[in-house]
Amino acid sequence: MKQKLRIAIWHNLPSGGGKRALYDQVKGLSGRGHHVEVWCPPTADIQFLPLGTLVPEHVVPLATMPPCPRGPVRRRRYFAQESGHLAATLEEHCRRCGEQARSGGFDLLLAHPCQFFHTSPAAKHFGSPSLLYLQEPCRRLYEAMTELPWKAPEPYERVSWFKHWNMALTDALKLHSKRVQVRQELAWAASYDQILSNSLFSRESIIRSYNLDSRVCYLGIDADDFSPTDRPKEPFVIGVGNLSFNKRVLLAVKAVGAIPAGRRPRLVWVGNRADEGYLAELRDTARRLGVDFVPKILVSQDELRDLLGRAAVMIYTSHLEPFGYAPLEANACGTGVVAIAEGGIRETVGHPASGVLVDGMDPAAFAGELLRFTDDLAFAKDFGLKAHDHVREHWSQAAAIDRLEENLSRVLQSGADGKPAGGVTA
Repeated sequence: MKQKLRIAIWHNLPSGGGKRALYDQVKGLSGRGHHVEVWCPPTADIQFLPLGTLVPEHVVPLATMPPCPRGPVRRRRYFAQESGHLAATLEEHCRRCGEQARSGGFDLLLAHPCQFFHTSPAAKHFGSPSLLYLQEPCRRLYEAMTELPWKAPEPYERVSWFKHWNMALTDALKLHSKRVQVRQELAWAASYDQILSNSLFSRESIIRSYNLDSRVCYLGIDADDFSPTDRPKEPFVIGVGNLSFNKRVLLAVKAVGAIPAGRRPRLVWVGNRADEGYLAELRDTARRLGVDFVPKILVSQDELRDLLGRAAVMIYTSHLEPFGYAPLEANACGTGVVAIAEGGIRETVGHPASGVLVDGMDPAAFAGELLRFTDDLAFAKDFGLKAHDHVREHWSQAAAIDRLEENLSRVLQSGADGKPAGGVTA
């Protein structure tokens, strides 16, 4: 891409894979000579992979939410309107960001998700051609992660007339807040000229949830930053991801627990956040199964690379993961992956050089595949070196930025021709 662009970026991301994707894109685009500036609210995690070290970053405050009133009826009404209050707050924030950006003469907007709504109204206020890099829809509204939020409560039995209607009203008000969130997500997603998704699986998820199409723009890995260590392989299994229900860490603990005691490896789990209740359950299960479970929260990049390089194998069990950065990071560090065959993982770990896909959630099936690596460290080392070569050839950061630049050019050209950008259809 010869033309150097002025690119405005908006996001409201926590730490994790989404922020890493944004960081890599900002680093890659600015490294190729594009002028990039970032806008975000203070709720975004600006300490994890800080963008301000790469480009100018503008942290624009969010307006204060109305205080929660006293009294049960007023409190219920407040929480029913919470999504509406938050949407209005986000609109005002994006309006202020857009005013700042428009004075800078930017060519286009590249927005990333909002942790509140996943989509955002940024496209309405930045006044330029716009793309939304949408990792996934708001899964808790569209998938049965714990259970569907739309499911009706159990029938009210043996309660008074007053309590029956009080419970019914409370449920209706909670449902109203979710419906408002869905309305805003749909409207804001449709306001972008182009939606980009990180995998074929995510593209299908966006169609199912929003009835909007998108273009797949695969991410990549910096194989110079993530590379094999000179240290020898060690017989432990590594997992990466927040210690929460949707990462299915419990399945990983049970998989290691299904390995015979004399051959059972240690399980090291690295995450940015931990649900304390879930972590307690993990520790109890590991103790009962005799698993040496070592959770590590917020490790440095150097320690993460070191652990990924020394591990015999990675286990990856996330629930319908849209893309999965961690398996590619493990591969880049010279480590094979044993992963569940679902979501976008089938695209990143689908090649035999990357690892092994396990069909289903049988811990014993995972255990058998893990043992191939932990029982034979020479095999694990050789496999990992081939996985590193595969990442360099097929998942490079340079190729990912090529793909992103191609999509930026397409949106700009469509706007110059007076045509819709395409790829987003209602």
